[in-house]
Amino acid sequence: MKLFRKKGFMRGLSLFLLIVTLLCYLPGRTEAAKSLSQLKKELSELESEQSSISKKIKNLESQEDSAAEKKEYYDKEVSLLGEQIAVYEDIIGQYQGEIDTINDNIAALETQIAVKEHEHDELYDKFKLRIRVMHEENLSSYAGILLGADSFTNLIERLEAIVSILKADRDTMSKIETMAEDIEADKSALATEVAALEEKTAAEKESKAILDEKMVELEAKQAEAAKALKEISDQISTNEALLKKLQKEEDQIEADIKKASASSSSSSSSSSSSSSSSSSSGRVPTGFLKWPLPGKTYISSYFGNRTHPVTGKKNSNHTGIDIPASGGTKIYCAAAGTVTKSCYNKAYGNMIQVKHSNGISTMYAHMNKPALYKVGAKVSQGTVLGYVGTTGWSTGNHLHFSVLNSSGSYVDPLNYFK
Repeated sequence: MKLFRKKGFMRGLSLFLLIVTLLCYLPGRTEAAKSLSQLKKELSELESEQSSISKKIKNLESQEDSAAEKKEYYDKEVSLLGEQIAVYEDIIGQYQGEIDTINDNIAALETQIAVKEHEHDELYDKFKLRIRVMHEENLSSYAGILLGADSFTNLIERLEAIVSILKADRDTMSKIETMAEDIEADKSALATEVAALEEKTAAEKESKAILDEKMVELEAKQAEAAKALKEISDQISTNEALLKKLQKEEDQIEADIKKASASSSSSSSSSSSSSSSSSSSGRVPTGFLKWPLPGKTYISSYFGNRTHPVTGKKNSNHTGIDIPASGGTKIYCAAAGTVTKSCYNKAYGNMIQVKHSNGISTMYAHMNKPALYKVGAKVSQGTVLGYVGTTGWSTGNHLHFSVLNSSGSYVDPLNYFK
């Protein structure tokens, strides 16, 4: 019979640790927002969409004056890659969670095996000691014990004692064998967990490698988008018709934004009349906004006239302020409200617009991927709306932040911060 020689603890402690481990593990699974299969399906859809856009870009290569269209498609590729990266990060997070759970299971099994081996060895050592003592005391011959009886009554007593000893020995041997089988079963379960750990670790490593590739691809697409933007600027300088076309598109974009800001103004103002005495007189109180990029206070371009960085147009009206920040920096909602616009357009790239109860709207543009909320969503002050990027007519990572009054006119955002 195989003997087991490992240090351990009490069996009750082992069971307690195993139960605690399982209880800690079970809720983690139910709280997962998406399963691995759902994430992989989402990833497949994003990659398919990106492949379709890549074909469209290739078809534009031979066309003149196609830089504006290519910029739009490159921006969409950048957005899709950003979403793929986020999905891969979720997948890696799930793998890490599973790996942590498996490691916990392994630790619990190792503890349990050690406890059982200790109990097994302790019982077996006691059994061997009893056998040795009997042998040393010449009590191992049951016939000799019976023959040593001095009366019939004593003979019966000795016979009953021998039967009891034999039964106890059989029970002890059976218990030792059962304990050995249990230990082997636990070791088999441990081997299964170790194999699962190796599998999940390999899958996590593969996902991390793909994530790194996606990050490199993202940088390349961002460079292509910047190159397309420069082509637009170069083409505009020699093509008056293109300038007019782009200006017309930009005018339409601004009209849509103002329309979204002006819509439902009557209901918004009525809901806020009881909370602000100054709004009843037609004036909006200043200082109700919070800075959308905490810690990023440098402004690279202020509200008002400037030379357009892409078209080169003099005295171009800058509709907001530009706040530089690293790509991926969280953008926070400046005040509670309702999303009235969430889309991509050539000028502002990925953008979101929020209408507030006092009739004011705020707009956040050039995000690295689509906003986290759709039209109609209710958002609170401090809600993360998206992440800093350089989509649309942008020459570098920054947040373009605009404020529109209840009539849809742009106003200087700096007048509305606390």
